[in-house]
Parts: sequence; structure tokens; C-alpha cells
Amino acid sequence: MVGETPQLFSALCGLWSFYYLRAELQTAYELAEQLLAIARKADDSTWLLEAHQTLGTTLLCFGRLAPAGKHFEQGLALYEPAQHGFLAFLHGRDPGILCRFNIAMILWFRGVPEQARTHLEAALTWAQELAHPLTQIVTLNAAVWIHHFCVSHEAEPILEYYEALGRLGIEHDIPLAQETHLIMGGWIQVMQGQVDAGIAQIRQTLANYQPSAMQVMRAHHFGLLADLCAVGGRLEEGLEAVTEALKEVERVGEHLYEAELYRLQGVLMLKACPVESPESGAEACFLKAIATSRRQGNKLFEFRAVVSLSRLWQRQGKIEEARRMLAEIYHSFTEGFDTPDLQEAKALLAELSSKDGQEIERVH
Repeated sequence: MVGETPQLFSALCGLWSFYYLRAELQTAYELAEQLLAIARKADDSTWLLEAHQTLGTTLLCFGRLAPAGKHFEQGLALYEPAQHGFLAFLHGRDPGILCRFNIAMILWFRGVPEQARTHLEAALTWAQELAHPLTQIVTLNAAVWIHHFCVSHEAEPILEYYEALGRLGIEHDIPLAQETHLIMGGWIQVMQGQVDAGIAQIRQTLANYQPSAMQVMRAHHFGLLADLCAVGGRLEEGLEAVTEALKEVERVGEHLYEAELYRLQGVLMLKACPVESPESGAEACFLKAIATSRRQGNKLFEFRAVVSLSRLWQRQGKIEEARRMLAEIYHSFTEGFDTPDLQEAKALLAELSSKDGQEIERVH
């Protein structure tokens, strides 16, 4: 059995990839735990690197940011680009680079974007130097989603990664790259004012999903569609899309984007109903988003939900409650004050403070 262990480990890595991409996450998690047990028993640093990456990636999908981050950090500590570069050609992706860009995503979610940018830039540099097409595509794909998840609702910061991803996807015929290119192409069209065309492109891409294709991130893709429907005033379509997204969360257990989905649901409900209407249900959605993000340790999504709830309370005349809640989380940040989320919150705090006869205090 000892002689068969390398083959067994490689086979389990392949099975993990299969079940992970199909969003059969519980099976993927069990396989990742097997990989870690084998690696620890063999005391093999290369296998440990692979195992920590697979387990961290699965836990991240579950929305378990803290344990996922620990696995990525342990994997990154073991990684030597010159020593481990062959793994990309063996298993289809470089585990050290994956650890690094996933750390970047978690740092964004934890509210430390400057540290996140450092890790993302390093991952992109390593991927470029490795020149392994699938690893480059996976890293560019991560850069696109990290910027969309965490940075802004502007097309410009994403365009460089988006265009490179499209070129590589066509050149190497990689469905992952082509799919992301189509979905984010639709998002970019909406951001540039072509609302109907962009939404139609995303709808068509989602409709073309094949059961055998990549299923992970479907909840986020439907959430993206819901967000764009809110931008375009297509509220009924948006509510249908966010309902579909939440069904996906329950179906596969992919909870990473769940808090943001509840926030989007609240935004759409609020646009569809008068603020005074108790039937809007918006406040309950925002509170659920806050509770979910706190449970996951996702400070960014908590912050966005607090901003949305503060705006609702502002319109309902609950000025002091809104100001106090928003000030508490805003002042807990130590960096990232140039990001759109924090700039928006600072402006809202100024509004709330002026209406309440108070000055916003400077803390940075």
C-alpha cells in the first residue's frame, strides 16, 4: 500500500477537483480531509501543500473564513515556487498560487484591503512567471471576482484582467475562462449603460449551463444578475434571480455569498415597496445579512448590510440609531479608506451627523 500512496493521493486530488467543480461540496470536503490525513501520515510537505489548498478552498465555499484562512496560510508557508511549480502540470493548477489569491479574498472580506492587494499582486506575478495556462486562467478569474466582490461597481479596474482572461480562454479553449468572460462582459455592459444587452447576455450564459459543467459559484452568478436587475429597475426579475440564488445556497451549501444575497434581496424589496410598508421585508433582510456575515467573520459584507440598513433607517427618521450603528463599524476599520464602500459610508455618516447636530469625528 505504501508504494501505491502517490497514485492514491493523485487520484484523490482528481476526485476532489471533480466534485468541487460540480459543487458537490460535502463530498469534496470529505476528500480534502482524506488528502490531509494521508499527507500528515506521510509527513510530505508537497502533499501537505496540496491538502491545505483543497481543504481551504472547500471551507471557503462553505463561508467558513477563519478555518479556510488557516489552511491557506499553512499551505503558503510550505510553498516554494521553484520546488513546487511542477504541481500545476501534474494536477492542473498551482496550489501555492491558489492559496495566495484566496488569502487575498479573505483579507478583503476581513476589511484589510491593502494587505489583500499585496497578496493578489503576488499571485498574479507568480502565475505569469509560471506560464501554466490553466493556473493563469484560474488566477485571472480570481482577480476578476475579487475586484467585483470587493472593490467597486466600476468596470475600469476589472478590464485588464477580463480581457486577458478572454484571450487565454479562447486560445486554450477553457470553459471556465469563457464563462466568466461572458458573465462579466454582461456586467461591464450594464455598468457602461447597456442594461438590456448586459442582462440578456448573463441570462443566456446561465441558461446554457450544462449539468456536467462547472456548478460552483452559481449562487453568486444569480446574485450578480439580481444586482444588475436592481440597477436597471427590473425589480421582479431581480427578486426572481435572488430567490434562485438562495435556492442554490441551500441546494449545495455554498454559503460564501449568502449574506450579500440577503442584502440584495432587501434592496430589491425596498425598491419594489414604499419605505413605510411593513410588507417590504427589507429591514428583516438587512438584519439577516448582518447576522450571517458576523457569523462568517465577513466584515465587508456586514459593512455593506449596515450601510443599507442605515439608509433605510435614515429614510424612516431613525437618524440616531442609524448614525450610531454605522459609526461603530466604520470606525473599526484601520485601512481602505480610499475604497468606494468606505467613502460611501463616510458621506452617509456626514449626512446623519449633520441631521443629528453632530460632527463626524476624524479617526484616520
